[in-house]
Amino acid sequence: MNIVQSAIAQIQSSPQLLAFGAVIGLIVALLLCFSGYKYAQLWMMVVCFLIGAAFGFLIGAKFLPSPGYAKYMIGLACGGLCAAISYKVYKVGLFIFAGSAAASVISLFTFPVGDGWEALRALVYVGVFVLAGMLALKYAREYLIVLTGAVGGIQAGSNIQKLIPMYVDLDSAVLLMIVLAAAGIAFQFLTTKKS
Repeated sequence: MNIVQSAIAQIQSSPQLLAFGAVIGLIVALLLCFSGYKYAQLWMMVVCFLIGAAFGFLIGAKFLPSPGYAKYMIGLACGGLCAAISYKVYKVGLFIFAGSAAASVISLFTFPVGDGWEALRALVYVGVFVLAGMLALKYAREYLIVLTGAVGGIQAGSNIQKLIPMYVDLDSAVLLMIVLAAAGIAFQFLTTKKS
């Protein structure tokens, strides 16, 4: 079992960690839903840092078999480098942020398991990532408001359903996602100016 699978198994076996993750996820999702455009550059830096840190950690774990802290330092360094690049080169950060946010919505859908489905899922992720990034470069304000409102609303509804599944069934969660997304989009359009 590799490192990522081991970490996921540990988290999934602890209800306290799952609840903590859902609360943090809910807070982040609501902030994204209602203030995504206003703090777009900050969100871009955070997303780029997390992607860079994950890649750096995986590279460090692959090439450094020792149990030391070097792989964590490589992850932090890669994350910091990616965040700095996204800050300095706004369009790169915008492309990565928009692509990542849109691809995260695709992760809510399940794909069949079996031959070829993993490749199809990867192709869908990459296609959505690239398309969302290109649209964000063309229509930055409008696209970011709709994207952050929708992704934040969907993720917030999903986390609420995880936190209180006995009170929020799937139909109610979907309705909650739609209401939160619409409210977040409307709020952002009303509180931001065209640049």
